Amino acid sequence: MPSNLPLLRTLEKELSQPTMVKDTRMRLVIDKQPEGTRSPNLADAVVMAYWPVDELAYDTSYDWV
Repeated sequence: MPSNLPLLRTLEKELSQPTMVKDTRMRLVIDKQPEGTRSPNLADAVVMAYWPVDELAYDTSYDWV
């Protein structure tokens, strides 16, 4: 990412905070630090924007829309 990105330092801080563990049912649990961190935040938005999407997950019967 370009070093002159306006919120780069905030993004770096948010991306370095989460840790993950598995609960008793083997589900992935994301712990954000410090406690009370708001979600969704800037890091959530970046991850959602760049996460690959499986084209087969969408119903293509609405192609006319």
